[in-house]
Amino acid sequence: MVGSWAGSWAGNIFGGNNWFTVGIEMGVQRMTESVVESSFMVGAKVYDFKAGKLRDDWASFIGKSILESGMIGFVSGFTTGMIGSALGGTYTNGNLSFLDRKASKAVDKDVSLFYGMKLNNFANTIGSIAGEAVHYAWGGNFRISLASDVGMAFTHDGQIVNDTSGGIGLVNLVDAIGSLNYVGFQYKNVHGGDEGLSRISYVNMGYLSGDMQNMKTSLDVINNKKRIEFDLEGEGNYGYAGEDNRTIHLNREAILADDDAELRAKLAHYTATVMHEGLHLDQHAWLAANGLEADDITLERMAYAQSTMTLALLQANFGLGVGGSKYEEVAMAGAMFAMTGNPHGLYISGRSLSKPRKLPFSEQPYGSETPDQQTQDRENPKATTGATPEEEEEERKKRDRMKKQKAINQTKLKLTLLRIVSTALKGSKVSEWIENQMVKPEVKKLGELYKEQLMDYEKKGNYYISNVDGIEIRMSKYNFSPQAQKAGTGNTPINLATGGMDPRAVLVLIDNAHAVNLDAVEVSSLWRNSTTSPHGSGRGIDIVAATRNGVTVRFNNSTVGQQSTAAMALRNEVYNSMVNDPRVSQALDPWWLKSKVPGKIYDYQNSWQNVNDTYLIPQGVSLAEFEQMTWEQQLPLLGGDPEIARAFKNMLLHRHHLHITLF
Repeated sequence: MVGSWAGSWAGNIFGGNNWFTVGIEMGVQRMTESVVESSFMVGAKVYDFKAGKLRDDWASFIGKSILESGMIGFVSGFTTGMIGSALGGTYTNGNLSFLDRKASKAVDKDVSLFYGMKLNNFANTIGSIAGEAVHYAWGGNFRISLASDVGMAFTHDGQIVNDTSGGIGLVNLVDAIGSLNYVGFQYKNVHGGDEGLSRISYVNMGYLSGDMQNMKTSLDVINNKKRIEFDLEGEGNYGYAGEDNRTIHLNREAILADDDAELRAKLAHYTATVMHEGLHLDQHAWLAANGLEADDITLERMAYAQSTMTLALLQANFGLGVGGSKYEEVAMAGAMFAMTGNPHGLYISGRSLSKPRKLPFSEQPYGSETPDQQTQDRENPKATTGATPEEEEEERKKRDRMKKQKAINQTKLKLTLLRIVSTALKGSKVSEWIENQMVKPEVKKLGELYKEQLMDYEKKGNYYISNVDGIEIRMSKYNFSPQAQKAGTGNTPINLATGGMDPRAVLVLIDNAHAVNLDAVEVSSLWRNSTTSPHGSGRGIDIVAATRNGVTVRFNNSTVGQQSTAAMALRNEVYNSMVNDPRVSQALDPWWLKSKVPGKIYDYQNSWQNVNDTYLIPQGVSLAEFEQMTWEQQLPLLGGDPEIARAFKNMLLHRHHLHITLF
């Protein structure tokens, strides 16, 4: 305590954070500590207990002992501080601290180097050697501590003797020698300007991500098995794994500057890029060593999985992400590629990480601008001087839609990254915490954003059309026009039908539409005023058609004739996706009806035609008349058994749409 106070006091006098000041701080601290310790020890040595008096030379003995201890402490501390400072260390509360300067700036808090203890030990070991040299010069032995209470020393006449009074720790000495690669890497780069400090940050953050492959890449760079060079140019040309299977090439923009507005996103993106390319180097080195080959798609998919995992870990551990930055596009495309195998416009070479040549417009549905142009337009809206009020309103809507889609993209990316981390840690408390505290709020947010897009409909011909994350939702004016009957007595006006939806239901609809790559979905009922139907709580959706790549299936075998093989194959995909979604409790269509609702579980084929032919037609009742009847009137028509009659009614009511219900 006294020593660190003295060291800090000395530092305040000299000021600055250079090698001399840090040396003085450590030197004064060690000197103070040595003098205090020596004073107590000397007191016991100057008193002759047998004679009952002080030694005759007590004054000179005390002076020499304290002076020697102080000198040893100062030289040892000064050398330690000087070496530590040369390696980028700073004097903090009596210790040397080694920080990742760029990462600390990015996250606005201290981020230590994972190998800081090795640098600390190296500096202290060199300081101990210097201190022993002083001890030797004052006539003492050159001591080496082998273990607790075990030591050896070299005397002035060349003898090796037992000496347990202190000295250089052998373990520390061995560790210091083994740390030379860390020392060399740190010294070279800490004095290498922004380029060197950036290299340190990418290595450090990759290691601190905690992923084993990332840790290997970081250690390989430190041990000179791999190297990082900032020599690529061109927008979007982020990284490349050299043909020498040793060099990670990064774009010049990866050199981090403290005043960079996108420092956080850039640190996250290029850390992930380094780890992406590090895996590529390992892939190609292994293939070459074993005389094998692999296709570029496989190699890139593995590498994008690595970079996606890295982004996820940086987000979880440090709050570092690329959402809202220009790196968001490649992160989203890379994550989707890793999960689905669809490159999404990524350049595939088996060695690179580059900006997508074309972002799929399922992610950017409004307008044909590039993402960069969209960002510019959003931040700098076009002048509307001379535009009509209608044109200004349309421009405002366009910007608002872009903003909503951007928010959706950011939320989806964050969810993807969080889920990757959660899956990797499945079964742990951390995974459970991530799911409950981070994933669930983002899922809720995504559903709300989807609902906002659903409510942002436009009139086109006989339809109201919304574009929800690239999926066209079609709603006929026949079912949803404001001129329709008031809710509760017939069809529901569009504003009420969309506004009353549970965001979770919209999320399920869009998630499953994406899962089978739909282009458009037509619905006939969303929210409606009902106390007996899930539509009344916004948890029910009636789908009448779905379209993909020009093929449309109509969920109707009542008024629609036989459909093509391709259309029925699409029906099977849509139905199976919905019914297998754990969030869906019911999936009922003209061909099959399944319920997972506790107490109302069933799973059977829809044979409504047989019901109609057997029960209704012989009694002269049309389907339209049947639907207008009360349950008391319907029951005897369907045979009188309530359980069977309900199943028959279920078949008849779902002959012209796919109904889904959420739990």
